[in-house]
Amino acid sequence: MNVDALHAIRELTHQLNQYRSHVTNLSSEAIPLATSQSDYDEKLERCCQRLEQLTSKVDRLFNFEQTVAVSRPSRPSPNSASVDIIATNEPELILTDAHYDRLEAILIEKIQAHVQAAMKSVFEPYRDLKDNLHKDLAAKLLATDTVIKQTITQIFRSKTMIDSLSNAVANAIQTTMITSYRDTFNQIVIPSFEKAATNMFQQTNDVFKRGTKEYLQEMIEYGRQQQRSLIQQREQMMTEIRKESTQLLKEFEKKNQELANTLKNEVTQYMTTNLAPIIRETIQSIVRDEIADNLREQLATQKNEINTLIIQHLRQYQQQQQQQQQQQQQQQQPAVVPKPQPTVVPKPQPVVVPKPQPTVSQRTTPLPTATASSALSNKIPTVDIKQQTALKFVQSGQVNQAFEYVLSASDLNLVIYLCENIRPTELFSIQPCQLQIPVILSLIQQLAADLTTHQELKYNYLYEALICPDLSHPSVRDYLYNVLIDLNKKLYTYVQTNPTTTMAKRFQLLYMASQGLVQKILQQRATPINQISSSK
Repeated sequence: MNVDALHAIRELTHQLNQYRSHVTNLSSEAIPLATSQSDYDEKLERCCQRLEQLTSKVDRLFNFEQTVAVSRPSRPSPNSASVDIIATNEPELILTDAHYDRLEAILIEKIQAHVQAAMKSVFEPYRDLKDNLHKDLAAKLLATDTVIKQTITQIFRSKTMIDSLSNAVANAIQTTMITSYRDTFNQIVIPSFEKAATNMFQQTNDVFKRGTKEYLQEMIEYGRQQQRSLIQQREQMMTEIRKESTQLLKEFEKKNQELANTLKNEVTQYMTTNLAPIIRETIQSIVRDEIADNLREQLATQKNEINTLIIQHLRQYQQQQQQQQQQQQQQQQPAVVPKPQPTVVPKPQPVVVPKPQPTVSQRTTPLPTATASSALSNKIPTVDIKQQTALKFVQSGQVNQAFEYVLSASDLNLVIYLCENIRPTELFSIQPCQLQIPVILSLIQQLAADLTTHQELKYNYLYEALICPDLSHPSVRDYLYNVLIDLNKKLYTYVQTNPTTTMAKRFQLLYMASQGLVQKILQQRATPINQISSSK
């Protein structure tokens, strides 16, 4: 009972002191109180003083009781405690339990008789004051709270206050926060993360090892199973292949034997029925061609011999005429000199050149006639006469005879002269061609003899002449093959020796065209063999 009362008194005094300090603090800021408030303050001050006196007395009694309880050796029961006032003055006196109980009872009686009555008498007149004070204090505190809240909210909502507070807090907390975060991160996060990472990697490593071992075992087992199945399939396939191969070999041998028999029968039948007349015809054509070649060669040699004899007779005749003229000059006057000239020139013209066979003149251009004609040209002015006769043939529409005439003369300058007077496009554009095949071949051969002069003219004539020959006849193919081989050699040597000239590319194209004709001739020569094999 005494302890509870003491605590109540202390709490009341503490509240009164807080209220007094709060009222004194607010007195400077709030509106001045009324006169009744000053009376209440005075009464409250006296009440507080009285309460302090009572509390001091109770404290002394309580402290005394504690000292007595400490000095007591044993206490059998809480109700038998007694207080001995003399014990403080005489510490040697030993108190019994009866004394403690008696002292406690006396104190309780005194407190109940005097202290409680005094407290009631003191606090009874202040109950109304207490209620009024509570009401006034509540109203004043509510008003002050609202004012304080408004001012505080205005202050703290202002931007300057917020900035200053944030800057101050940031400046005050930044270093500590950085250090604390760094320390916590280094001391707590990193070690825990390292530990967790090591554990995680260790676990994953263990799991991966176990998984790989299991996977390898499964793969080995699967591979063994696949190997067994493949071996079984291979054995089955090998047996089937052996069976099929034996059957195929037997069938192949049968077919091969049948094919050999049929081929023998067909070949023998074809040889007896078809090949004999073909061989007969080919032999006849070969013999005919050889006879014609021999006749042409003999005619050419005879022609050369006749030309040489005529030239010799002409030279002898000229020498005789010269001797006669010299004798006449010695005996007579010089007015009779121009008589032998009309008899010298016109006689050899109809005999020597225009009457040779076309086939003979196109086959070859013999060198003896060239030397003979050059020897004649030194003494007799027959070049102009030959040019005029060639032009007369062209003007009369006999172009083939004109080319035969100039080609049989074995004079390349005369051939060039005639080619310059006739355009190759006009000559070869007329169908059928005005020139015969032997004339065209002889023209190609003589134009290809020297490719260093008159290159543009020779290129145009050779290009047009390679298009005209008809390759359907075998004799034409044979003559053209030899001429083209000679032409290819001449063109190739020119392109190799003069690769940088302007005409090298054009002669290269001409060489390719001639090579194509050679290949075509070879293919056409091989066609009879292909026809024989296809007829089989």
